[in-house]
Amino acid sequence: MGKDINRVTLQGRLTRDPELTYVGAKQTPKVALSVVTNRSFKKEDEWKEEPTFHNVELWDSAATHIDENFVKGEIINIEGTIKNDSWEDKDGVKKYKTYVRASSFSKVVNTYKKKDSTPAAEETPSGEPVAASVDADNDIPF
Repeated sequence: MGKDINRVTLQGRLTRDPELTYVGAKQTPKVALSVVTNRSFKKEDEWKEEPTFHNVELWDSAATHIDENFVKGEIINIEGTIKNDSWEDKDGVKKYKTYVRASSFSKVVNTYKKKDSTPAAEETPSGEPVAASVDADNDIPF
């Protein structure tokens, strides 16, 4: 039988500022994030987007780094695993939570610039940044 794989890679935007808490007797830092990814598709000659929201958590020094360096709206790459927790609430009702336990992350910085040096706002239907158009007379070095 083959080896099972539980691996997740996400690239999306933070939907809120990171929420840092300290857990347990050792006060271990834990940060909770909400990341949205969008699936773009074309329906009847019109582009549509279908958002999916992902709960993500990071621990220890990664948690404090995220809390200090990321804010709502920024693009983040996350790699990790899917985790499932279950518990009973005060009324005895079984509750479930599915989230991504991130093992690595990086900030995505959009460095594309339009000719007038303002940040590019253009994106493809998939949400990927695109380079500004090239002025053939001025940008080719020969």
